[in-house]
Amino acid sequence: MTGREKIEAALSLDGSPSFAAVTCYQGIFLRDHWEQATDAPWWALHDPRPEVAAQPWLDMIRRTDEDWFPVHYGYSREAREELSIEAEGEQAWQVNRRTGERHALHRPPIGGDQPDPDSPQVPPGAHAQTAEELEAALDATYGPRPGPLTAPAEGASDYPAMLLRELGQDRMPISHVGSPWWLCHSIWGFTGLMERTVETPELVKLACERLLEHATRQAQYAAGAGARLIWIEDCMSDMISPVQCRDFSLAYVRPLVEAVHEAGMLAVHYYCGRPDDRWEYLLDTGADALALEEGKKGFDVDIMQVAEMVDGRMAMLGNIDAIAVLQNGSDAALRAEVARQIEAGRRNRNRFVVSVGSPVTPGTPIARVRQYCDLVHELA
Repeated sequence: MTGREKIEAALSLDGSPSFAAVTCYQGIFLRDHWEQATDAPWWALHDPRPEVAAQPWLDMIRRTDEDWFPVHYGYSREAREELSIEAEGEQAWQVNRRTGERHALHRPPIGGDQPDPDSPQVPPGAHAQTAEELEAALDATYGPRPGPLTAPAEGASDYPAMLLRELGQDRMPISHVGSPWWLCHSIWGFTGLMERTVETPELVKLACERLLEHATRQAQYAAGAGARLIWIEDCMSDMISPVQCRDFSLAYVRPLVEAVHEAGMLAVHYYCGRPDDRWEYLLDTGADALALEEGKKGFDVDIMQVAEMVDGRMAMLGNIDAIAVLQNGSDAALRAEVARQIEAGRRNRNRFVVSVGSPVTPGTPIARVRQYCDLVHELA
C-alpha cells in the first residue's frame, strides 16, 4: 500500500492493515531544518516559479519519507510574468520587473519570529464592545463577508499541480485550517478571548459564526488546490470548561467538518490540551480522526488508554513525544514507542496513523525523522 492508501484506509470504517508515518506542522520543520531538508536557497518558497517553490518540499518529503505533504495555491501566471527574485549573499528581494519595486524578503529564524515584549500588539478587536464593532474588526482582519466561491487566478494551480504530480500518487495531500474558536485569538488575543468568553459570550459566538464562514472558505479553496485531507487546528479550548468547549469550540468544528466532507475531503481534528473531561464532545464532532498532544504541560495522554476508550469509533493519530522520545530518546526507545503506538492502533480497530504529538523540535535532526518513518514502515 502507498502512504496515501494507508491514510485513506485508516480513516475509513474498516481501518488499514498497515499504518502511515507522518509528523505535524511540516512547515515548522522545514523552516527550522532548511539546510538539512533541501539544497534550495532559503528564499525558494517566495519564488513565483512553481518549479523553484516546490523544490524544498520535494526534497524534504523524499528525505524524510513521510506519507503526507501540504498543498496550496501559488502565484498566478500574471504575477509570475512580473515578479522575480534577486539574491546577493544571504539577502534576497522580490522584484517587480514592470514597476521596478523591490521588496526585501525576511528569513525567519529557527523557532520563528518572536513578538517584541517592549512593543505589545493591540488585537484588532480589543475595543470591540458591540456586534457592529466586532464586525468591523473582523472585516479589517479577514475581509468583508465572502460571497460565492471565486475561481483562483489563472495559473495559481500550477504550483500545487507540480507537487501533486511528483508526490500525490503515493502520499496524501493535506491543508491546514484553524477552528473558529482558535481563530478568535487573532481578534482578541489570549486574555481578551478568555474575558469575552465570560463577560460577553454572545460576541464570541458571533465571531465564531463569522469565522466558520472563513474556515469553510479556506477548506473549499484547499480542495480546489488538490488537498484531500484537512487538519483542523483547535487550540486553547482545553482552557475553558467542558460545556464551554462544547458551545464555543466544538459546536463550530462539526459544521466545519461537514463542509470538509461536502468538498470531498477527510478531516482530522487536532485537539490541543488535556482531553480527560470532555470525551463525549470530542467523539461527536463528525471528524474522521482525532489527533492529540503527547502531554508536556502537566498532563499525560496515554495513547493505549485512549485507544481502549475510543474503541474504533473514529480514527486516531499517534502522539509520539517530540522531545522525550523523538529528540532525546535512544534508538531502542524510539523503536519501542513506535511499536507501542502501532499496538494502540490495532486496539483502535486499525483506524490509526502513526504521528508525533506536536511539531518536531529544532534539535531533532532530519536523519532522526527519517529513522522514525522507516521504523513505522518496517513495523506497521
